[in-house]
Amino acid sequence: MKTNILKYNTLVLLVLLMVVASCTKDFDNINTDPNRPKIVPTVNLISTGQKSLTDDIYDEWFSGRQGLLWAQFWAQRNYTEEDRFIIRQNVNNQYWTRIYTDMMDLQEIINIASDPVRKAEINTSYGDADGQIAVANILKAYVFQMLVSTYGDIPYEEAFDAKNNPTPAYSSQKTIFLDLFTKLKASADYLETVESGVFTSGDLMYGGDAVKWAKFANSIRLRLAIRLSKVTDADLLAARNAAINEASGKAFTSNDDNAGITYLGDGESNAPMYDGFYTARRNDMTPTANFVDLLKGINDTLNSKQNPFAGIEDPRLSIWVPKAGGVYRGMPYGIVNQNASALRGYVANIYNAQPVYLQADATVTWMDYAEVCFILSELNGWDQTWYEAGVRASLERWGAEGIDEFIAALPPASEETVLTQKYIALFMDGYEAWAEYRRTGYPRSIIEVGENTGPLSNGTVVTFGPPPVTGNTAIPRRLTYPVQEVTINGTNVAAAASAIGGDNFSTKLIWDK
Repeated sequence: MKTNILKYNTLVLLVLLMVVASCTKDFDNINTDPNRPKIVPTVNLISTGQKSLTDDIYDEWFSGRQGLLWAQFWAQRNYTEEDRFIIRQNVNNQYWTRIYTDMMDLQEIINIASDPVRKAEINTSYGDADGQIAVANILKAYVFQMLVSTYGDIPYEEAFDAKNNPTPAYSSQKTIFLDLFTKLKASADYLETVESGVFTSGDLMYGGDAVKWAKFANSIRLRLAIRLSKVTDADLLAARNAAINEASGKAFTSNDDNAGITYLGDGESNAPMYDGFYTARRNDMTPTANFVDLLKGINDTLNSKQNPFAGIEDPRLSIWVPKAGGVYRGMPYGIVNQNASALRGYVANIYNAQPVYLQADATVTWMDYAEVCFILSELNGWDQTWYEAGVRASLERWGAEGIDEFIAALPPASEETVLTQKYIALFMDGYEAWAEYRRTGYPRSIIEVGENTGPLSNGTVVTFGPPPVTGNTAIPRRLTYPVQEVTINGTNVAAAASAIGGDNFSTKLIWDK
């Protein structure tokens, strides 16, 4: 919070008057604006924290030029460096800094609501103090599960005391996952007992609805559990199994439970992708050819890969991808700048079409019911009912038509069909889709290093290969630590890098297949 400081001359005069009067005991009160309390109300902090995190996680840079690219939902039309794993270090630096800074609002809620005096004030005027702590922990857990799945070991236990500890130690992935399970369970358990609103105002996600927050906590528990599907560590397995047993029947039950923020679209509150495209006037992205072909039901003849939904056109295709020249065409993934530029007039132009996910008043979804359905299908041996429920939930979320006919035409639930439909449903959540690909190897439509991509404008097919400088011989398994973090906190970064097996794109995290 910014403190309202009186002008210098006025302050000097006040001090002189107080000295003359031999009375200094009320100086702090004189220099404090009673309308701006020293501690910001938690109802303000929750809205600021939610919006800041959504703006910074789902923006055109970290999401648009990394997550969505590496999940191969879209490719760049002009500068294709990130498609080929040449990251911009300033983006990595800023993302790391902003996300930890944004989470300080959530930590401040916990600090304020834990104070006995402020707790009573919150319970009287602002909601439920313990419930607010639970909500802040749920939001932090969501962000940390994404960070630990992106980088590996990260600052966690020592993350929020920069004043006294500007160089925090890094916690292990195991430590973080175990603590996330613990905090999410405690948060869900408490919120299930809350009868009134958690926040009287300010909650942009659920309007203070404790039941929905509990469902979100349990849904994240299921995401963590499925993330650890291939671990063998006894402690992690015990935590994973407990989460599955306890949360499976308490997670999202419809799209009404989806976690996210709907922007006003009024210029002051625009969805981040809208600002990235239209406020900044950047026409840089196009759906990839391989993603478009997956939705069209077309096999990958360049790499002899069978589409599990061959011959079936997805109803979401027309919602997500505009036609180019009367047909649906995407940008070949991983091609160099000049080749991409030559295809710009030939492939889909989402900037001109402005689909729903690029609207100023778009809803930015953190997690949805469809994902929970696909998780439950996997946990129940590729269950058909949950598989169909997941497809239906995604189609309904996006306002698709012909839902019953599409589901009836789909092949039965299997590892490939469930995980490929889950990938499709994660459209616009690139980091989770990228994590799922690393965990499972699906969908097969992903173009790996050494596979064919194209055709180019002259009909040529090329081999996808990042420049040798990146050190990548495959799709990155993690993101390297930010350069500024190496500079500022080098000793702890070096220890973390050693613990995970090297600060490299190719280093596999503990849950990676």
